[in-house]
Amino acid sequence: MRARAVGGYSPQEQAKLAHLARQSGLGFVSDPHTGPLALPVRALRDAGVLVALGQDDIEDAYYPYGRHNMLEVAFLASHLLEFKTSGDQELLLDMVTTSAAQILGLAGHRLAIGNSANLCIHDSERLVDVLREHTAPRWVVSRGRVVASTETITDWPDLPWS
Repeated sequence: MRARAVGGYSPQEQAKLAHLARQSGLGFVSDPHTGPLALPVRALRDAGVLVALGQDDIEDAYYPYGRHNMLEVAFLASHLLEFKTSGDQELLLDMVTTSAAQILGLAGHRLAIGNSANLCIHDSERLVDVLREHTAPRWVVSRGRVVASTETITDWPDLPWS
């Protein structure tokens, strides 16, 4: 559920909504890049509600800057939501990956034995750099095979888990 207006609710109304959402298994998606009013992400997550970040305006009349770059969405959210610590950065990454997959009902979207090897590999070693740069990944891996790369390679490498 996308619910930007929840940011304007009183803390008591937000707590009541969080309780109802948690009981019903409802998750929320925040798109913080398109306006000053934002979903109270920290309060909802602290209340045990599943929250993700997303972007629904891609180069349209409402928001012409949308590029569907989820790292860019996380970068923008870090400023609007005041998520700047290393723990917050991990939470931002989770909200554009694992939590987003959970809200969409996608199973097995974690790095774990037995799950599909679907992941992006970036050049940066530190998460803060991945978020700061929000550049395209060096490699995109789908089901254990490299399917896209920023490098020009004629023969895609077999990765150890493929």
